[in-house]
Amino acid sequence: MMSAIDRWKRISRERIRDVSRRLEGFSGRLGVWNITDHNQQVGFASCGAWHERLRFKRLYLESENTKRSFRFVTSFKLESELMRERERLGLVVLNGSEGNSSLKSHVLRIPRFVSLVVDLPDTIEEYFNSLPTNRKRQVRQAIDRGYRVEYTRETKFCREFIRAYNMPTVQNSHGDEGITTKENELIKLLRESDTEIMKVLQGDKCILAGICINTGHAYRLYKVGWLNGDTRWVKEGAHTFHIWQAIIRARELGLSILDLGGTPPFLDDGVFNYKMRWNARLNTKRQTLGEHCLLMNPGHPAVQSFFQRHSMIVYDSVNRIYFCSGHRPSNLKLCKGILEGISGWWRLASPQEAKDRGLDIEPSNGMPSGWFVPEPLEDL
Repeated sequence: MMSAIDRWKRISRERIRDVSRRLEGFSGRLGVWNITDHNQQVGFASCGAWHERLRFKRLYLESENTKRSFRFVTSFKLESELMRERERLGLVVLNGSEGNSSLKSHVLRIPRFVSLVVDLPDTIEEYFNSLPTNRKRQVRQAIDRGYRVEYTRETKFCREFIRAYNMPTVQNSHGDEGITTKENELIKLLRESDTEIMKVLQGDKCILAGICINTGHAYRLYKVGWLNGDTRWVKEGAHTFHIWQAIIRARELGLSILDLGGTPPFLDDGVFNYKMRWNARLNTKRQTLGEHCLLMNPGHPAVQSFFQRHSMIVYDSVNRIYFCSGHRPSNLKLCKGILEGISGWWRLASPQEAKDRGLDIEPSNGMPSGWFVPEPLEDL
């Protein structure tokens, strides 16, 4: 169990990090950050948005060992400087304020998180039988471990939930990218909305806890954490049991949808694939989870490599959902419910293909960057 001193140190680090992030976000109005890997071989520019910097140093640079430097740029030179960095580095991560500027037509918008939901049939047996074979096996194994659940709306558990469950889980799973919730926010939810806390117990020990919200026709998994952030509880099926019990709970409450909560928009991400295999679909109606705004040079080797490694969900200019990838749709295994939620698939062409086909590097075909070609989905 975490000691009082360790908890105090963790909370202090959180507060210092929050102040640092606010300062870095503000700095984006005054200049440009350059983030490079330790060998300064690959880099990208950022307008001070710490959450984008952290995610893209992992995804774009594939490194946690990075260097960053800042330089002031006057406001009337900022746009031209950002376009110059796009050509030089391949990628510029914007802070979102450029949406109404002349850069708008060049901005690729990626949701920070997407909503995956499960449509529940009339009976639990019918739903279980529809699951993939390996997911059925995981559910059976989790049930056989003898876990049980309790539900509470007592606000006094909120502090323990954050300190012993959610905060260490977020820190261990996501590092500096993780965002934890506040105690007063959870208390307000429990008092003012149809919210409850699900506890997964092994004997009398609570090994996992999650905040669940009854909203409309959906039972939404909002926040979750396992005891002390220990991932062995995930390996031993506690998280699978948590979702399975949420499905049962939703049907008990007369609800027809399980909302699996915010999910990274990258198709190769482990969380996305884990949730998808509950027979989830993409919820196209909830697009309120923020977005990344990117300037890209499609011919840059680092950008080409980025799209070969990561296929992702993006928005077009009228907020329709598309997939962007360096691959054709047939190369990726996606559930029917995910494919039905998108308007199309854009594949980034290689420099040789772009040359052979005479593709323009500037925005075209509704995409903010050239070299993206549409791929058919009918054969999938």
